[in-house]
Amino acid sequence: SLWLGGPDGIGKTMWNGEGIMKLDASSWSWSFNFGVIWKIGQTLAPQLSWLKGLRVGLSFSNMTWFSFDTDIKLYSPLLYNLMTENEGCKKGDKNSFEVTCAATVDFTFPLLIRPSLHWQITDEWAFGLDFYWQNYSVYDELRVDLKKPLKLLTVEVNETVEPKNSTDAITFSAAATYRPRWSKGLEFNLGFVFDESPYPNSTYSLLSPDADKYGPVFGVSYQFPFGLQLSAGYIPMFYKDRIVRDSVLKAKICKPDDKSCQAIAPDAKFSMNGDVREKRVDLFTFQVGWRFGLNKEKARPRPTPAPQPVTPTSAPSSVPASVPASAPAS
Repeated sequence: SLWLGGPDGIGKTMWNGEGIMKLDASSWSWSFNFGVIWKIGQTLAPQLSWLKGLRVGLSFSNMTWFSFDTDIKLYSPLLYNLMTENEGCKKGDKNSFEVTCAATVDFTFPLLIRPSLHWQITDEWAFGLDFYWQNYSVYDELRVDLKKPLKLLTVEVNETVEPKNSTDAITFSAAATYRPRWSKGLEFNLGFVFDESPYPNSTYSLLSPDADKYGPVFGVSYQFPFGLQLSAGYIPMFYKDRIVRDSVLKAKICKPDDKSCQAIAPDAKFSMNGDVREKRVDLFTFQVGWRFGLNKEKARPRPTPAPQPVTPTSAPSSVPASVPASAPAS
């Protein structure tokens, strides 16, 4: 909803409570990921089978930018009756008091650093840890710029800005993986995730309805012999309640120093305080992957071990583990 100033009850010609703003946009961008994996178990303890499958990894995703080029739709008797049409802003449906303005929205997506750990304990069981650090403090405001000003009598509105004052955020997840012997290629996953919100209470709004959240993770995947891998997952995310009493956000469309605009559509006298309780989001994921060279790995012959000399029974301390100490010498 969009605050347009003034008290309720003036009538539908000029005022009908809060207006409505609709923004529907899509965009393309680019980014790159770089990662490295160290098989630390094989490096430091190749003789220990229980530690041999330990690996650590580190990945980096760069900061990227999205620019949305779209139309913003405003539904308000106040705007509809006071505006002057131009190349950027037009009147639409009269019954709904629709005003359409060409606009752009820019968004900075933060860089991501992700250390992780994977431990293949046995052929059937594995354990993993992921830690994300996101540089969300680069996202300090949400800005909608109008390509042409929205003219209200002698007043021009060029933009609407909402401060975010975001902070850097972390995400932590842990999971166990089970690969049953009775179905080669099948894999089950069970885990837990915690995701910290980058938005403080003071700038919380329904334009970014986020909060600290957590939930269990359920997943299943299947690796086909020819390389195709299909994976699916489900995460019920439970959000921490937001009890906002210190919001710095005031509903407005005018700049604080624009007295002419404030005279027509003054800022609200209240802040965006309120309660958001018992929120839950259900996430469903599906992934398609391909593993190259899978058949070559299976076809590669295993090396034949060199024949071991038979050790006399008089020296049991040097007998190979595979040869019983009571084996007769030839």
